[in-house]
Amino acid sequence: MTPPPIIIIGANLTGLCLALALSELGQPSILVEQKQNILPSIIKDGRAIALSYGSKQILEEIGLWKKLEPFAGEINQIRVTDQLSPFFLHFNNESTLGYLIESDDLLTIFYEQAKKDSNITIFNDTTYNLLENEFDHIKLELIGANQKLVTPPLVIAADGKFSRLRKLCGIKHFQHSYNQTAIVCKVRHEISHQQIAQEMFLPSGPFAILPLKDPNTSGIVWTEKDDIASVLLEIDKEKFEYFLAKKFTDYLGEVKLISQVVSYPLELILAEKYYHNKIMLIGDAAHSIHPIAGQGFNLALRDIAAVMNLYRKYPPLGLDFGCSQSLDEFQKLRKSDNISMAIITDALNKLFSNDITPISEIRKLGLHMVNQIPMLKNFFMDYAMSKRKQK
Repeated sequence: MTPPPIIIIGANLTGLCLALALSELGQPSILVEQKQNILPSIIKDGRAIALSYGSKQILEEIGLWKKLEPFAGEINQIRVTDQLSPFFLHFNNESTLGYLIESDDLLTIFYEQAKKDSNITIFNDTTYNLLENEFDHIKLELIGANQKLVTPPLVIAADGKFSRLRKLCGIKHFQHSYNQTAIVCKVRHEISHQQIAQEMFLPSGPFAILPLKDPNTSGIVWTEKDDIASVLLEIDKEKFEYFLAKKFTDYLGEVKLISQVVSYPLELILAEKYYHNKIMLIGDAAHSIHPIAGQGFNLALRDIAAVMNLYRKYPPLGLDFGCSQSLDEFQKLRKSDNISMAIITDALNKLFSNDITPISEIRKLGLHMVNQIPMLKNFFMDYAMSKRKQK
């Protein structure tokens, strides 16, 4: 007998991937998305999603990796530098350290797979009213072309860091603004990136060069203080390319902008709880962190892996997947990992996004020491690759 569908609020990367993961286990879902058009504009903006080796394994389990692999650029080395210091931290490995896929490609593949999946229904241009959320039942009114009342076994909020559903069910959250803006774009450069990801820590924030599939194309995440970013976003393309080249130095030769430039404010958001009665939070709705380590979507994928493991555990015991025991276990499994990564990225940003001389000297020495101690270096590399046991 087919179980009743779970409602997922938000047909973004996390929501679509979650629906596909549940479908692999035979669980139907209805994706509710307020946007009329889920797919992005035909003009790509150059945003790239970093995927760890552990995330690749999760995507293989869901059956998605073969679809994504042709679009994935490999990261074979990572180089971390502190401004123009001669000391740097260099990670390399016999196997691939991670992957980069343009977010437009990732979203398109997820969406096309979901559209073909008989277990997944997508309601776009649809919003909702939360009518009831009790310990043993929930009721939503879907508003749009497919207007109806639904009483699903569980509602999962995958609607981003400003989650409306999180607010409606009264889950409190911690919020901290970094007073920084991430400027994101795609560039073509004269010299091949040789599958090396570079992150330069500067007083205003990190500047990341991310190797895409094309060896002469990279994604850029340029973090600046809000006031400087607002000026950079207003200048013409020629001037923007000039300042962009100054950040690059001569690392990859001549650099040309080949995409739109997009931006978003950076802040830390952590939900106090990951569920309330029959509502569960996942991805950015539960935890949104600084992009300094490129771990945002990797955390969402680890959330999804935990959901899959719990789904395999509870229904065979005769318990509803949306029971309080399952939701409580999800929170215990995921909260410590997500908070740990939030603390690490917050500390890294505070340590590197300043130009205070004593701290600057400690940073340079720290990078040099980690680079010289194999055990410590391997610890950081394994954490970045998510080569840790998934519970």
